[in-house]
Amino acid sequence: MDMRETRELIEQGKYELFENKSDKSLQLFKEALIVCPDTDTICMGEIFFYLGLTYRNLGHTQYALRCWENASFVRDRFDDISDKDWRVFHTIQTSRYLLQKGTGSFDTIAESDMIHDLIKMTWYEICDLEGLKPMSYYDRCTYYRSIRISFPEVDLYKIALDSNDSGQIVPFLTSKH
Repeated sequence: MDMRETRELIEQGKYELFENKSDKSLQLFKEALIVCPDTDTICMGEIFFYLGLTYRNLGHTQYALRCWENASFVRDRFDDISDKDWRVFHTIQTSRYLLQKGTGSFDTIAESDMIHDLIKMTWYEICDLEGLKPMSYYDRCTYYRSIRISFPEVDLYKIALDSNDSGQIVPFLTSKH
């Protein structure tokens, strides 16, 4: 199957998803995943992302989380997805972000990628700590749960006019702590 046909399946799946026909979109995204070439990581990541949204709509939050993680790992070719500790850390932090957000879902692939990158940067800061090596797996997982990443405010796109009427558009962010 060529990429054009894969793209058509993705677009049909997105249409069905946004029409609240999650069962149909699930079928289309699974089909797209099967025919998507393994080498097209961008396309495969997109399919996993929308599969996550579909599973979320169907109430299968654990499947949704796995799909979103796979979307991040597939799109980021430099990840060592076989590293069990990295996967656990990523799952803990992604879950924490989605709970903090309140909707339990990513809105866009860009948002998912941004959160993945923040988690990955934090991982690189801690993964080689000498104190982790002698710890048991359980103790390392406990440590990973103790780490709090300062995720950005969810609504990043609010824009306000500067109060001095200079006409300058000033983006603003607020942070929850």
